[in-house]
Amino acid sequence: MPKHHKVYKLSRDSQARKALMVSLLQALILEETISTTTQKAKFIKPEFDKLISLAKRSSLSSRRKVQAIIGNKVIVEKLYQYLLPRLQSRNSGYTTLIHLANRPGDNAQMTRIAIIFDLVETDQDSDQSKQKKETKSESKPKKSVKEDDKPSSPKGDKS
Repeated sequence: MPKHHKVYKLSRDSQARKALMVSLLQALILEETISTTTQKAKFIKPEFDKLISLAKRSSLSSRRKVQAIIGNKVIVEKLYQYLLPRLQSRNSGYTTLIHLANRPGDNAQMTRIAIIFDLVETDQDSDQSKQKKETKSESKPKKSVKEDDKPSSPKGDKS
């Protein structure tokens, strides 16, 4: 039995829809976060994930396919030089949707779509964080509990 698949048509014909997809992908790669309507954000999220998965193969044919989808050599270079190294440790889920307030003009639901990067610590960062932890632990003296300073129990002795 045929199943219904979720298709975002966005009140556009196929050519306009493809042009919208390409422009949103280009903007997302350049800016790393964009604000758009919720339907457009939900439309572009799986397309961007497929594009990153294709680009991570790092073969000549996959690079040419990415170039054919994006259509701009400068944006493809940014994708391969700056974005992919920061996304290598992730297997999927490269984007997140953050819901914003409605747009004042037409009250459309707005959403920010952003690329999720893993926080990779360099050796210098880890050394600095270790030094900060050591200085914090050394500066705080430990309190010792004396027997005389122990609080009495709330029920207490009635002597």
